[in-house]
Amino acid sequence: MDERTSLEPIQRADTLSRRALLRRGRTGLLATIASGLSVWPHLEAHGAHLTESRQARYMMGTVVEIAVATADQQIADRAMAYGFQALQQVDQHMSIYQPTSELSRINRRAAHTWVHTDPDVLTVTAEALRMSRLSDGALDITILPLMRLWGFVQQAGRVPTAAELQATLPLVGYRHVHLEPSRGAIHFARAGVELDLGGIAKGFAVDQAVAALLAHGVKHAIVNAGGDLFALGTATPERSWMVDIQHPQEADRSLATLRVHNRSVATSGNYENYFEQHGKRYGHLIDPRTGYPVEAVASVTVLADTAMQADAISTAAFVLGPEQGFALIERLPSVEGIMAVERHEASEALSVRISSGLKDAVTFS
Repeated sequence: MDERTSLEPIQRADTLSRRALLRRGRTGLLATIASGLSVWPHLEAHGAHLTESRQARYMMGTVVEIAVATADQQIADRAMAYGFQALQQVDQHMSIYQPTSELSRINRRAAHTWVHTDPDVLTVTAEALRMSRLSDGALDITILPLMRLWGFVQQAGRVPTAAELQATLPLVGYRHVHLEPSRGAIHFARAGVELDLGGIAKGFAVDQAVAALLAHGVKHAIVNAGGDLFALGTATPERSWMVDIQHPQEADRSLATLRVHNRSVATSGNYENYFEQHGKRYGHLIDPRTGYPVEAVASVTVLADTAMQADAISTAAFVLGPEQGFALIERLPSVEGIMAVERHEASEALSVRISSGLKDAVTFS
């Protein structure tokens, strides 16, 4: 049996089986661990027998899984509870779908006045603006008006008219966002600007969960939030985690397997969230500079030191396209990546490029 589906269902009321995770949360990483969890019952660390614990919950619009290995079940349960609490707190602050979230409050008020806000929101916004500058606007958290226009927020996709795009594009631009960190405040330069932190906040949430696990005694763990993943420690003392990357054109096949430890992996792709109109597919990753969904790239997977970095860079590289996007990955320190590009004119369905530092850490299927 394939390792990706060989794990037994978790016998807890608030968790999901591996098959259910694959059905409901398939957004870039086929399996959280391809060869780690299944061998944990035999893992020894400093004479202590480590056992596996896993829980999964639906939050932030996706399936989130935390898997840990500890010598004490009470430590595992407490750490995972704090990990999910950290994830939930980020969602409560940064969700565009919750009217009471801090981000929704900012979107309602920041065009009219300086809004004092939560430090975490300022941290994520500041990092997003930095990545916007690095990517020449390919990552842009003011994308929300375009996402609404194309129907992705309402989950009722539609192709807007040229006139609608022309009216909406002036509202999109990261330079409309002003921060004053010393005051803890944010302001928009014009009415109609709205933030969507979805291209970076999920990664930040994963980092917060990992920090909670470490603070509560866990040294071996995986946190996977629908394709934004952090591999803490190693699967065994001798082996890194093995993480499968989903093939962007075949849902139950992996494109490649990565060996990862103490690193984050994030995948961006348009193959899960899209709609079709008149026989053409339109994906949810929109180029904020043109207003249209990106078509040239099938998927981008990024390895970075933090999940927030990996999340933001994978989105930016996807939007930038095959040449500029891959160049961005190559020039950023401590960042590696895999880019799959559709080849409509050739017999091969995909052209796959890997960055120079990944050659010894990736195996293609």
